[in-house]
Amino acid sequence: MSGIIYTPFLNYLRLAGAAHEKIIAYIGHNQVTSLDTHSFEDTADGQATMVVLYATISLECFIHNYASRNLGEKYCEKHIEAMNLHTKWLLVPKLVTGRSIPADHDGIALLQKLIKARNNVAHAKAVNFKTNTLEKQRQKIIDTNRLIVDTALSAFQCVGKLGKALYELDPKEPGAKLLAGFLDTPKYSVRRKPGS
Repeated sequence: MSGIIYTPFLNYLRLAGAAHEKIIAYIGHNQVTSLDTHSFEDTADGQATMVVLYATISLECFIHNYASRNLGEKYCEKHIEAMNLHTKWLLVPKLVTGRSIPADHDGIALLQKLIKARNNVAHAKAVNFKTNTLEKQRQKIIDTNRLIVDTALSAFQCVGKLGKALYELDPKEPGAKLLAGFLDTPKYSVRRKPGS
């Protein structure tokens, strides 16, 4: 084995990090996550989709690479690839180290939120508004957007907590230590006005 590790997960984290910075700047400047006068991609809502997608892709890429290096590429192709991301983070460390990240771990809970937000982004469907359910449909869209932004703001806590948990199981894994470093990022949340 060469000891050289291809790390595309870092590139995805950089994309998520750049979008995360734009979210913070947008909210800091506008005091809201989006304005109707701005293009979606320029808003905090738009940038949150980038954070959610690329943070999820990064965690998927990392755990798959970790499994491939430790369990073998053929084993991964046959047994690991088809697993969902949540299961991979629970099962792969156990297969490699003999111990697993507990299912009730904070990082796993944040991962589940991240996956839910990613699914809301990736599987968004057009809505045919109906006048008799307009307010209910509008509220569902608002709630989904809030989930995505809130999850984007906590995405690096998820990355850090999963990295720290894996590093505690496998202290020789440099990528886990690198992911754990994201625990040093500030915690952000959006303050909501009452009734919004």
